[in-house]
Amino acid sequence: MSKKRLLLEIMVGVLLFVALVANGVYALSQYRTQEISDMSIYIENSQHAHLLHVEDIREVMHSLNGCCEGSKREEINISMLEENIDDHPLVSKSEVFSSLNGGLYIHTGVKRPVARVHDGKSSFYLDENGEIMPLSKRYSLPVLLVTGSVDAWQRTTLMNLIHHLSNDDFFAQRIAGLDINDRGEAKLYPASMQFTIVLGPEVDVLARIHKLEVFWENALDEALAKRLKQIDLRFNRQVVCQF
Repeated sequence: MSKKRLLLEIMVGVLLFVALVANGVYALSQYRTQEISDMSIYIENSQHAHLLHVEDIREVMHSLNGCCEGSKREEINISMLEENIDDHPLVSKSEVFSSLNGGLYIHTGVKRPVARVHDGKSSFYLDENGEIMPLSKRYSLPVLLVTGSVDAWQRTTLMNLIHHLSNDDFFAQRIAGLDINDRGEAKLYPASMQFTIVLGPEVDVLARIHKLEVFWENALDEALAKRLKQIDLRFNRQVVCQF
């Protein structure tokens, strides 16, 4: 290969490289300055989606200097937008991304409430991790009602009991409420029945729940349930009934 041809091929290669770089810079510039023409918000976890509405997400976005429809892509900080949406007390985790055709897409999950708390001062939900989340202004979820001094118990113990009562098929249909007094003594309130169940302190509470299930399945028929005023589980190896 002659030196002249080699030089020519090098020059052609350089020109092609420059053209590719220029084209890439132009495409990147066009991408960054493209206006957002369409915005889509998708809320996952359909079982609890009634708690959160797309308008709640739009309110978060509008608080960020009018984000985001009509904004240029380079004006939108995706990471900051995700952080602000995640800060919403009903949102579990969000993901924000844009497309080449000018679309902005927001996928977000909803926290899962497992109990509704009335502590005498305020009302709120507890999510599955035991974190406080506000009641929704749009929807009231039918979950276990917890009243009284919820902070009298360790949150881990309280959540273990709530999960057991809510997720166990036997108790989910039979127990509607849990009350904890200032001394840390708990009572259960059955659904559609007049008697109460004295559960006692938080220590070994799941063992007493198991004792209650055995008694309920083997001895508590409809006739007995109508006569009962109270079931007391605080005594070792005993279930004390008050009529």
